[in-house]
Amino acid sequence: PCVVKQSEAEKNFTHLTSAVITHSTKRGSQGAAEHSEPSSACIQLLHLPSSADGTLLEGLCSEFGTIHTFEIWPDDQNSSRCKASVRFTRPEHAAAALAGLDNRKVEGQALVA
Repeated sequence: PCVVKQSEAEKNFTHLTSAVITHSTKRGSQGAAEHSEPSSACIQLLHLPSSADGTLLEGLCSEFGTIHTFEIWPDDQNSSRCKASVRFTRPEHAAAALAGLDNRKVEGQALVA
């Protein structure tokens, strides 16, 4: 059998997506644990042009909410394309970005969110 190791980008993406939504717990006035709203959410974008950079990504995503962090890397399956992971500060911003960016055309290619 052939063994294929994950690249560092794949390891980082796996780590990011394994904790897509982070919950925090705080104490209420009665001392009981309360669950607050999820604090952030991460989405993945596929089929970005190979020229994709932070300016393009911020232009695409900032209309949906505040971006916490993002990462762009080449698509292993298609050398003329890139993919990205975008973490928004609020889960509803990520949900809006998923709905708004899926199938949006960028340089003639439909994004996959």
